[in-house]
Amino acid sequence: MNLQTKIGKVKSRIFTQPLQVPKPGEKVYALSGSDVAEILRIRGLKTELDPGMGGVSPRHLDDILKQNSELVSVDLALTAGCNFKCVWCYRPGDEWGKIKLNFEKIASTIEEAANLGVKFFVLTGGEPLVYKDGDKDYFDVISKINEVYSGGNLSAPKILTFSDVALIDEYKAERLAGYKIGLCLKRDSLNHEIQDGILDAKNGSKKMERGYENLFKVGYGSNPELPVSVNTVLAKAIKISNGKIINTLDTAIDLHMWIRSHGMEHSIVPIHFCGEAKDDDQETGINPIEVKSLYDILAEIDVRFYNDNWRVFSAFTKNRTCNRPGRGLHIRATGKVTGCSESPLVDEYVFGNIKEQNLTGIVRSSKFQEFKEEFSHREGEYICNPDVCDLNANNLCRGGCAVRSAYSMLDVTTGMLQPNPNPLAYSQGREDALCPGWIVLAQKQGILIDGIYEQIVDKLLSKSSLDSQMADQIRKKIVEDFNILKGEHRK
Repeated sequence: MNLQTKIGKVKSRIFTQPLQVPKPGEKVYALSGSDVAEILRIRGLKTELDPGMGGVSPRHLDDILKQNSELVSVDLALTAGCNFKCVWCYRPGDEWGKIKLNFEKIASTIEEAANLGVKFFVLTGGEPLVYKDGDKDYFDVISKINEVYSGGNLSAPKILTFSDVALIDEYKAERLAGYKIGLCLKRDSLNHEIQDGILDAKNGSKKMERGYENLFKVGYGSNPELPVSVNTVLAKAIKISNGKIINTLDTAIDLHMWIRSHGMEHSIVPIHFCGEAKDDDQETGINPIEVKSLYDILAEIDVRFYNDNWRVFSAFTKNRTCNRPGRGLHIRATGKVTGCSESPLVDEYVFGNIKEQNLTGIVRSSKFQEFKEEFSHREGEYICNPDVCDLNANNLCRGGCAVRSAYSMLDVTTGMLQPNPNPLAYSQGREDALCPGWIVLAQKQGILIDGIYEQIVDKLLSKSSLDSQMADQIRKKIVEDFNILKGEHRK
């Protein structure tokens, strides 16, 4: 979304009056010891790749740091090249096209990463499978990682990859499975017209489908040693190149059921004021009550259809949350080193450039060390601090998505998103504007517009292929649970 949108331009609201800062003793989420244990159990089942390393327990990452590791993970954006140009891609303009990392620099960086104790490599782009440097390609990078760690008698690291899946033919699928690469794949809708509109590519969706079929044949979705998740960008009114408006919110339930029925995990990223998303109208943008409503439905579907029981707390499905900044680093195709792939490119968050410096010096620099300290201790005012949120208090969430905090903020008088003029919110007192916690707090304070939650739930269920009886059962359960919260703190 365009950051030049005027702050305060609001055409709708979900709050009847301003949200109040919680009083001492008030909680957004109060978790029991068994609640905490269950979240940790679920997040310890698989080492899956979601945005922000969300499929890995933050406690596990911190344990690694305590065991003589200076850095847990390294992202390598091998190339800014891509076979698609998605309407909402975050990639800054100066990184588009043929910019890539030199293979020799990648190799030396991997060697440094091994000495720093790195346990996770995330290969990304652009589309990493288009990477080519002379006679070296994506699979040569994987081979180099394995060679360095085996040669140094080090435990093999986890290698994970983001991909839009369209380039994965049978040969590539077999090689990915042979290396046991964890995958995070793209799919925003089962509707080919919607997906092609997002990709800005004719027949792109069908190419993606064939990629999934090739992966299923080699065991992804059925073999627990081949972790795979699907990342969906959630939007409800994005204009594409032919002028049509696309909506992935309305199709999210059926997509979720397709993903889960194929043994994959579902990661959802609600759109906000970032990257190439051009929606300037807050009334047509995603708001936190839509996130809360959708997640409640998906959680109920998971327990009923897939024997997967989880409760909705964080800004990501199954209570995943961003774990990377401060624990890992992202190396862009330009060589710039940042906290994550979408970190604001302001001086405070660019720690160096591997084309000019070595990784070890960047990791040990006072600038990065000060960032780590700042990031680990910032607290939000309303929902993201240990006094009001037990996810935060138990090191299960660090405030949701840092990027959303840097670019977007919640208007506490209306409940709608607006641009954040302060990119330093990335590390300073951040609160994810699309976390369901905002809606839980508003419901407890009794300030949500009456019936708005039910209205959104009804619409989402009506757009799904669920039969009416199952939809009614899901609606009854989640609406009853939601209404129990009302006025809990402010009677």
